[in-house]
Amino acid sequence: MCALEMLFIGIALAFCFYASYTDLKEGKIKNWANFTLIYAGLLSQLIFLIKGSISKAQIASNIFSGAFLMILLHWFGALAAGDAKMLWGCRCYCRRRSSEHHTLSSECPFQHCW
Repeated sequence: MCALEMLFIGIALAFCFYASYTDLKEGKIKNWANFTLIYAGLLSQLIFLIKGSISKAQIASNIFSGAFLMILLHWFGALAAGDAKMLWGCRCYCRRRSSEHHTLSSECPFQHCW
């Protein structure tokens, strides 16, 4: 896992901790936190696409599988709306790896930046 992926995971965890706090305190997750997480996840997908470590099909799979899971869980009452959006935002951060074995140098296009 490269430093940029760890940064994205740290950002996602920060938003999830904030959402957990507000959900426990107020019983509601703020939309700005959810949509910021979703937009930041989409931005991370775009960065990985530009650097060539993910394909357009993988991005579409990440986005649509997250949206499908969000709608399904909310529809059946397993999650509230804010929780479902938070789950979708976290899913936007995911980056699928190919089945081939990669070394660290070929896996992370950003390691020269850190």
